[in-house]
Amino acid sequence: MREGFFTTSRPYDAIELLLSASGILLDHDILDTGPDELSRRRNSLIWATETLLGARPGSLSILMEADS
Repeated sequence: MREGFFTTSRPYDAIELLLSASGILLDHDILDTGPDELSRRRNSLIWATETLLGARPGSLSILMEADS
């Protein structure tokens, strides 16, 4: 990542929320789901990350490929 990629004024709050949400939404022991629902949740977390950190929409979509 290059400097200036994110434009949030509250980076620590954003990261805390994203880590908490991902820990719950992607934990199979908490919320057991099928592959389609898991994919939807991953997409939602990427969207939320871009939104909360002020990144350009779609700029983190490569993260969906990481677990494929």
